[in-house]
Amino acid sequence: RLAELGITVGPTEAHRLAFVSYRGGNADIYTMDINGSKLEQITNDAAADVHPRWSPDGTQIAFCSDRDGNNNIYLLKSDSSDLLQLTDDRGDDCDPTWSPDGTHIAFSSDRDGDFENYSMGVNGEGLVQLTDDPADDRHPAWSPDGARISFSSERISGDDFTIEEGDKDIYLM
Repeated sequence: RLAELGITVGPTEAHRLAFVSYRGGNADIYTMDINGSKLEQITNDAAADVHPRWSPDGTQIAFCSDRDGNNNIYLLKSDSSDLLQLTDDRGDDCDPTWSPDGTHIAFSSDRDGDFENYSMGVNGEGLVQLTDDPADDRHPAWSPDGARISFSSERISGDDFTIEEGDKDIYLM
């Protein structure tokens, strides 16, 4: 359940966690020290705020929220200031992940009818579609050097045209 909601350790502040909690009645993002002290609620919205991801320098958190009716990617300074909406699409944008150098965010979106992976600059500009397959492509993750991105997919390969629910493989591009 933690992976579904999103829990992440701050890269430069390895003693801090960002996570989702329903303690206020809906999904909001909190941070705290690994020892459980210094709990801080950093989002407080009637919408569901999920999938928090620390920036490589530990100063910002990317997350997805349905505060505009569907999931979009947002950026928030780790002190809960300067909220910036990065995507604004009728599809659901989710699963944000930072490039190692902190200049790009990869994410999943069903804006074309099925989930594909995209990348954009940290300012929300320069959108690039990374995958294009009828199967759902989700959960992008950058390699440590930023040269490649892995993702999960329900693609069909070979002569086996049957996919069971939850039957996913990992791909590298």
